Amino acid sequence: MDVTVFSQYQHTRTYLFGTTFDYCEYMSSTESYHNPVAKLVYAVAKLKFPQALLQCPASGVVNITNMKIDENLAPPIMPTGRFRTNFRMYNKRNQTLLAWLCDSIISEKPLNYSVAILG
Repeated sequence: MDVTVFSQYQHTRTYLFGTTFDYCEYMSSTESYHNPVAKLVYAVAKLKFPQALLQCPASGVVNITNMKIDENLAPPIMPTGRFRTNFRMYNKRNQTLLAWLCDSIISEKPLNYSVAILG
């Protein structure tokens, strides 16, 4: 599974971050997996489109339309602005099972700050 995020300013896109992870490996060890993007993708999918959480080995096609994601699900590292997210789930033969291209705007973030004092 590939996930990439770009910031968008007018007609320019800047790469922010991306990751690749094995969906079936993640599903078999959800609690001990250490990829934060994988955990975020799973949390959003579980909440917003559980039909996309396929059994392994993954097969078939998933269709999701007119989906809205709450700004509170955006990771805390995301600043306000415009973004494009590419998401692609594929099998071992590189056949696309789920693809998502999402243009989004994060307008405001709640003010939840934690302060750690190192002593």
